[in-house]
Amino acid sequence: MANELSGLWRILGRGGVLTGIVVIVFLLPTASFGLAGAPSQNTKPNILILLSDDQASNTMGCMGNPVVQTPNLDRLARQGILFRNAFVTTSVCSVSRASLLTGQYASRHGIENFSDSLSLAALSQTYPSLLKDGGYYTGFIGKWGVDPRNKSGMAMVAESFDYWAGASHQANYWHQKRCRYVRHNGIRKKQDGICDCPSAGRGKSGPRPRTGRAYLSEPLHLTTEIIPDKAEQFLRSRDVNRPFCLSISFKAPHGPLEDFSPQLAKMYEDSVMPMSRTATPELADDLPRFLQSTLSGKRGRAYVSNRKIRGRLQRQLRHYYRHITGLDLAVGRILGRLSTLNLDGNTVIIFCSDNGMMFGEHGLGGKWLMYEESIRVPMIVYDPRVISSGPDRISDEMVLNIDVAPTIMEFAGFNAPLSMQGQSMVSLLTEPSMAFREDWFYEHHALSDHIPASEGVRTRNWKYMRFINEDPIYEALYDLESDPQETQNLASLKQYNHILSNMRAKCAQLKQAVR
Repeated sequence: MANELSGLWRILGRGGVLTGIVVIVFLLPTASFGLAGAPSQNTKPNILILLSDDQASNTMGCMGNPVVQTPNLDRLARQGILFRNAFVTTSVCSVSRASLLTGQYASRHGIENFSDSLSLAALSQTYPSLLKDGGYYTGFIGKWGVDPRNKSGMAMVAESFDYWAGASHQANYWHQKRCRYVRHNGIRKKQDGICDCPSAGRGKSGPRPRTGRAYLSEPLHLTTEIIPDKAEQFLRSRDVNRPFCLSISFKAPHGPLEDFSPQLAKMYEDSVMPMSRTATPELADDLPRFLQSTLSGKRGRAYVSNRKIRGRLQRQLRHYYRHITGLDLAVGRILGRLSTLNLDGNTVIIFCSDNGMMFGEHGLGGKWLMYEESIRVPMIVYDPRVISSGPDRISDEMVLNIDVAPTIMEFAGFNAPLSMQGQSMVSLLTEPSMAFREDWFYEHHALSDHIPASEGVRTRNWKYMRFINEDPIYEALYDLESDPQETQNLASLKQYNHILSNMRAKCAQLKQAVR
């Protein structure tokens, strides 16, 4: 233990004394995580789902990032299975969250934009509703994200959980201590827990999107303070005679990026943040004109215009990493509480993100498009009942966000409904290299005039994408084995016509199959 703590201090570097103390306190209870309270074979496991927001797959230490500090997530990855090829079938918050809940493609669940709501029938077939019907005590904390401005729809969603601490709209990073959302018990009169914070800086009060903490009395941070406290509230108030399924949906590291926890303000201050070699003005200029004028293109141009150490891109990445480290601190607190309550030996944990994020790669910014940085997400699955026989356990099989719901169903001992289109990942916990999926379909229906509709196919070694509303349709073909950063579009080269033809046919076939 002494050597482990000494190593943590070396990892923390210039993170500051306060941050170092917090990380160590959060890690101590998890030092023997997975060893206490071993259940009998007939005991259903508790299930904890941790979802980050807009987190690129390479922003964890366990994924090879040399700068970011994520000791709690790294520990979880070492004890579970780290999936290095995890993807989303649609890269945008609301659609991907609906896919996580239902195990379905957007073409089936029908959520295509920020104003679509899950019907009562669709909600009844989500993993939390199915587990609740099967005897689980269910809870939700954080950003719901599927038509979050619909009051009646949110009320219906809230009542579908035993415990509800969901935040409407985009969820705000800052709340004051006396806010109704902070004080609500999560069980009775669930809609009484809507934020009633005063206006903060930009004239927007309550749950409407705000930036900063001006005018808030005793402000508390959502990631590092409120969510861990809500998780403890859930664990202490739950029905102990039932297994639980708790879904925690962080807002971090989604913007506003300036709203990170103040305890992390000095972290990464002197670090040179990793930047992709594709984040250049030259590659931005090479984009087709319709992509240059999209929201992604405009944001990406701003990022790549100044790559200096104190430039915009480096500054934004520092903020982004602070949010990720704050999320990791919260995960540490939650895991520590599981250990303290002797729940760690029978709690399965799944960690993933709703989509990736581009910071200037290919001259783009944001998500939505089918580039790797946008569609690839972190994914860790940990089952304390599965004992690792080796050091790090890693799978390079392709897994998807639609696989999360059927995986949860199998962990809980239930058959996934036929409506779920994903595959359970449970078998990969014991056989990480087992053949799982050879290809999959990506779709993104147009959310607005600034985000072009696209679709495509991702195989192990190739990617085909097409922008279907362009005239003529714009196509791209990438050899991911020789060009993993997708710098050379091969679609117009004659020597690749046979591959292009095959990928077109595969795209049409998979598109038909997901409906």
